[in-house]
Amino acid sequence: MAVETYKGVHTTCTAIAERILEVGFLPSSEDRYVGAGVYFFDKAKRGIRNTKKYQKLRQKRKECPEDDKGVLLCADITCDKDYILDLEEGEHSQPFYDFIKKKREYVENELSLSIQDEEERKKERDSALNGYRFEYVKGLEEILHIKYDMVKIAMPYIQKAYGSGFVVYRTDCIGHVSFCEGKTV
Repeated sequence: MAVETYKGVHTTCTAIAERILEVGFLPSSEDRYVGAGVYFFDKAKRGIRNTKKYQKLRQKRKECPEDDKGVLLCADITCDKDYILDLEEGEHSQPFYDFIKKKREYVENELSLSIQDEEERKKERDSALNGYRFEYVKGLEEILHIKYDMVKIAMPYIQKAYGSGFVVYRTDCIGHVSFCEGKTV
């Protein structure tokens, strides 16, 4: 079994970080970027910088209590190479991005006809595209008869800006977890 090891950076609220350090990560809800999993930026590819920018977006959305600026957690991630789907640079990346580009055009066209409010339209578009990304991964799993432990993918940290990241579906791939640098961002 060939394994790949990564250092991931995850942003969260302080209380949640303390719980993660006690009991480990739990997958997010299914409606996220590529489904239920634990989301990380790649520390080796500007992960701390991107995570700090993403944390500011989370603060703007008031996802943590007002007095909580959030924290960055660093984690060791080790998965069997055969169960990692590389949608960032691998053989499936270009078909994936072509698929999402077509779906984005379709969704934006449909929503422009039905929703006038720009914020509501963006929210609906993002939700639909999350569903299509998840559908793509699940479709590949079905075609290839494999269940991926992790997906490597470009993830947004601010509007229209993406960083290198991973979504870990099998939480036992996540090893040592600690605060990245100090306790708050």
